[in-house]
Amino acid sequence: MLALIPLCPLAPAALDLVIPLATIVGFLSAAYARTRPPDPGTPLTARQQNAERLRKRRLWALTLLISVLSLFAAVSAYAGIVGRVGQPRPPAPSMISSRQSSSSARTTS
Repeated sequence: MLALIPLCPLAPAALDLVIPLATIVGFLSAAYARTRPPDPGTPLTARQQNAERLRKRRLWALTLLISVLSLFAAVSAYAGIVGRVGQPRPPAPSMISSRQSSSSARTTS
């Protein structure tokens, strides 16, 4: 994600969308890497197996929570992008000054 920081001036709204999506991918892949099955040659006692199972559940619960929150942030950023695109553009400065001059001419007459 740090490599995307130089792109911020070019498309800040797109970067607001990419960061939460990259966070989701990063957390899910890290959780998978931490919870993949151990080597079959490693014997574990029943207590160790239960502790390992509990650790994996906690890690996945935290990962899914962070992923859902990041998904909400991505949806919010997407809605902001779509909302900005759909809004009408403000009038050009020359139009504003001509409107002000015509309205001031009306008030003086």
